[in-house]
Amino acid sequence: MRARGLLITGATAVVLVGGLVVADGIARAGAQDRIATEVGRALPGLAEAPEVTVDGFPFLTQVLAGELTSVRLTAPELTLDGLLLEDVDVHLEGVSTTQPLTADAARLTGFTSLASVQGVVDGEIGSEVGLSIDGGQLVATTEVLGLPVEVGLRPEPAGRAIAVVVETLSLGGASVDAERLPDALTEALTGLTIPLDELPAGVDITGVTVEADGFGLEAGGSDVVVGAMP
Repeated sequence: MRARGLLITGATAVVLVGGLVVADGIARAGAQDRIATEVGRALPGLAEAPEVTVDGFPFLTQVLAGELTSVRLTAPELTLDGLLLEDVDVHLEGVSTTQPLTADAARLTGFTSLASVQGVVDGEIGSEVGLSIDGGQLVATTEVLGLPVEVGLRPEPAGRAIAVVVETLSLGGASVDAERLPDALTEALTGLTIPLDELPAGVDITGVTVEADGFGLEAGGSDVVVGAMP
């Protein structure tokens, strides 16, 4: 009889644990759907709702504590101020479970093609400046009095924007000083920025890397408001 009682007790414990695991999974899935919906509202430039994964087990204890330790979101495309980002990955830490939905820290990574950057630049300073990538450097090409001008540029973070720094200048194949170029061209290139004001408040660009056919972007911030839970 004692052995039978132990078996019944053990079976009951297994059922209870199994039920808790199922309930935990259901609650986690529901929260992931709600977060995906809210992030979609906060970032209208998403091509589709992001895939959301809430890390950590159990989930319900995180809810009771009022904070999700780690939340990851991925999306194929995100358009910010006309700039198309691909392979978007977002990592949120310390996500609140109450309204408004906030994160202690947020980090975003993505890739933007040279063609997408060219389109934004065309809107900023006109199509007379062409962009290319040569040997890991961004190169702007135009003409002055019929002579080809090539300007080597370094993209860098500038708060909620991407700015460029002039590194090299070539006029007709010969290196020249920036002071010898027309003021209008110099100001257009040195003052060129790509604004990304549609990033969530509190998130700034933290890194820009030149790749073979585009640019890798990193952005991050703290105390970021993601939105209000529906």
